[in-house]
Amino acid sequence: MTQKTILNLELSTTRIAEAVSVYIRYKVTELQEMKGFDDGRRNQIILYLDGNANQTFLWVAMVCERLQSSRSWKILDGLKDLPAGLNALYGRMIRYVEDSEDADLLFEVLSLVSVAHRPMSLSEMAAILNIPSEITMNEKILREVICCCGSFLTIRDDFVYFIHQSAQEFLLHQTASLVFPGGIEKKHIYIALKSLSVLSGILKRDIYDLGEPDLSLRYQNSV
Repeated sequence: MTQKTILNLELSTTRIAEAVSVYIRYKVTELQEMKGFDDGRRNQIILYLDGNANQTFLWVAMVCERLQSSRSWKILDGLKDLPAGLNALYGRMIRYVEDSEDADLLFEVLSLVSVAHRPMSLSEMAAILNIPSEITMNEKILREVICCCGSFLTIRDDFVYFIHQSAQEFLLHQTASLVFPGGIEKKHIYIALKSLSVLSGILKRDIYDLGEPDLSLRYQNSV
């Protein structure tokens, strides 16, 4: 590696650190306006985030989002309870899901989104999820369930996305035994069979009522 390359990398690292620092102050100011805490507490939060962000925008965004649900007088306690580093934070989030009284339901949602080839719409998830119909038949409740998945998921324009690709990779590689107790292959098979079942209830055989679908072909061959 040349000296010029090393200098460029160091410069990039410095710029990223500066950008993350600016982002931290923006998010904490936003949080202060929401919670109404004083400048002293604001500075304490900034100091903690600066020391633990590891130049990661996503970590800052996720921590600040979690703090939005904290009481203003307990926000420092809530902050220090959140570990530094993305994987450590994901680990805390998955334990939150695991400890939930709806853990089976939440893991069912996470497992489906994890193996899907593309982001799924709410209607697609409602058709395929193996959860009680009173949830899948009510979009408001389904949204609530998705929002309870430990901040791993987000909904945009009625489609469900991971907050970041690293969240999906964490579930697939770090906690697969929790998310897929029967194995990932079993989940793929379930999705395929469920999709075929849904399609068979929608599609119609011989949609043009030809009676004999190959009639026109036989006619052409006889001419």
